[in-house]
Amino acid sequence: MDEERLALLALRFTPGIGDTLFKALIGKIGTAREVFGLPVGKLIKVQGVGEATARAIQSKSTFRDAEIEIRRAEQTDTSIIFYHDPNYPHRLNTTPDHPAAIYVQGSLRFGQDRMLAVVGTRKCTPYGKSALEKILLEIRPFNPVIVSGLAYGIDIHAHRMAMELGMRTIAILGSGLDHIYPTNHVELARRMSTTGALISEQRFSAKPEAHYFPARNRIIAGLSEGVLVAEASEKGGALITADLALSYDREVFAIPGNILAAGCAGCNNLIKDHKAQLVTTGEEIALALRWTSHNGPVKTDLKHVGTINRKPLSPEEEQLMKFMDLERVFSIDSLSELTQWSRGTLTTTLLDLELAGRITTLPGNRYRLRK
Repeated sequence: MDEERLALLALRFTPGIGDTLFKALIGKIGTAREVFGLPVGKLIKVQGVGEATARAIQSKSTFRDAEIEIRRAEQTDTSIIFYHDPNYPHRLNTTPDHPAAIYVQGSLRFGQDRMLAVVGTRKCTPYGKSALEKILLEIRPFNPVIVSGLAYGIDIHAHRMAMELGMRTIAILGSGLDHIYPTNHVELARRMSTTGALISEQRFSAKPEAHYFPARNRIIAGLSEGVLVAEASEKGGALITADLALSYDREVFAIPGNILAAGCAGCNNLIKDHKAQLVTTGEEIALALRWTSHNGPVKTDLKHVGTINRKPLSPEEEQLMKFMDLERVFSIDSLSELTQWSRGTLTTTLLDLELAGRITTLPGNRYRLRK
């Protein structure tokens, strides 16, 4: 086990040391091993280090936790990347409040990939979904990675659409990688990590807590070249992400919405206040970000929006769809009772139908056929 990386993680776990102090200690002293080798008297000379924090460092009590964490990373094929590592995402590193370390499950070329964040309301409408689908379909030839937060609504729809279109996608979590939230999205998240990535700044054991989610938004904004707000009300996490993106000098885009709909007020206000560029096509985003494509002009057939990759159904998928009808919403428990299938078979088949655009997922493990 690399001794310096072990010491870095132990320092990050030390009580009283946040991202700013962590970076200050490494910047002033040089290595984490040297930090742990200093006496209390010298440690407290570093701005921000009080006597309690200095004694916590000197006790080295977090090394055991750090060792367990590194073993867990090895078992789950997860990279723990520190801010001064050469493979730390360059764009994220340019932000003033970037995390001292991130956990990355999956593989991406952070220095080369184009990245577009997509954020929006958890209570998205059919209009918001259809508009987003149109734009993602049009931007696909430019091959961006779609970044979002795995939440209900626009976030999860962006992830699903990206996968359906064969695009890579990244989920930024507000919890540790061992506690993916919402739990309804666990299987989709695992599939995402095979072609894209799951990223968190929290240790593996961290459960989702309210204050982790606003912090998570700065990573979404910081990783990306631009942020698309697909549908948003007057307040919420999407607007926090947009404001962060502006502070990082990123491009912000917004899809205009119905002026009578409260759920569209956030996007409309961003446009009205000149905080976001109004966009109605994917090409407008690509042009603003100076992306080029070798695939020629993009032709969007709106008849196919929402029905992309409608490949033939498997026998299991066909059988499950026969149990469902357009007029009803089904809980996973009711479907389990109807089919008499194992929970694993049922959830896998439901996810395949979602990715094929055949069913829509609703909060609370509920499903309905897509109209």
